[in-house]
Order: sequence, then C-alpha cells, then structure tokens
Amino acid sequence: MLIGVLLVFCAAVTGAFYTTSARYFMGKFKPLTLTTIQNVLAFIFFTPAAAAEIVKYGFKMNTGGFAAVVFLGIFASALAFLCFNKALSLIEAGKASLFLNVIPIISLVSAWLILGERINYLQGMGGIVVIAGVMFASDRRAEFHKL
Repeated sequence: MLIGVLLVFCAAVTGAFYTTSARYFMGKFKPLTLTTIQNVLAFIFFTPAAAAEIVKYGFKMNTGGFAAVVFLGIFASALAFLCFNKALSLIEAGKASLFLNVIPIISLVSAWLILGERINYLQGMGGIVVIAGVMFASDRRAEFHKL
C-alpha cells in the first residue's frame, strides 16, 4: 500500500513539474511547437521500452489494436497536450492545472454515454463535488484570492 501512495505522490510531483516547466516554455515556443517537441522527445524516450516489449512478447497487432494506438496517439496525447499547452499560454499554470481535475468526470460521462456504464450515487456526488471545487477555486471573486 505504501508503494501505491508513493507512486501517486511521485505522479503529483512530476505533474506539477510538467505544468510549471511547460508554462515557462510557453514564453519561448508556440503551443504547437512545444507539443511537437514533447511528442518527439517522448517517442525517443519510450522507443527503447517499446522495443524491449516487442523483443520479449513479439509484435502482434490487429486492426482494432492499431486503431486504438492511433486514436490514443492523436487524441489522448497530441491533441490533449496541444490544448493544455494552449491553455498554459493563456492562463496561469495553477489555474490551468486546476481544470485537470475534470478529466475523471469527463471519463465517467463518456463511459456512460459510449459504453453504457452505470454511474452510481457516490460517483455522481463525487463528480458534483469536483466540479463545484473547480468552479469555486477558479472564481476570481472567491475570498481566498484576495489574500
């Protein structure tokens, strides 16, 4: 259990590092340029791991698997990071990262709409709390912003 907590903590730290460094680089690059650089570096960084997996397990890909990889590469990676980088060029890093909390809500609603999965009471209440929290924290009129 401790390893899971440590991994979540590491994910939070690296996410914060990514957001602040991407915001910094927005002063030097346009969002599309930064996203391209990120994708090229990720390709270079992850290719050895992918090659090791192919050597170990072999390469077996059907049409559905190929379509999934293309979809994830275009939408879940390139387009998502392009949108986030564009947001970072327009608003503060803290405010942009605040909206990342909505990702699970969008996933939940998408699973309900596309896959027909059920949303239970706790998931619905959790979604409402997250959306309310994001709205409150991003509201310029909120009292804590005046400190």
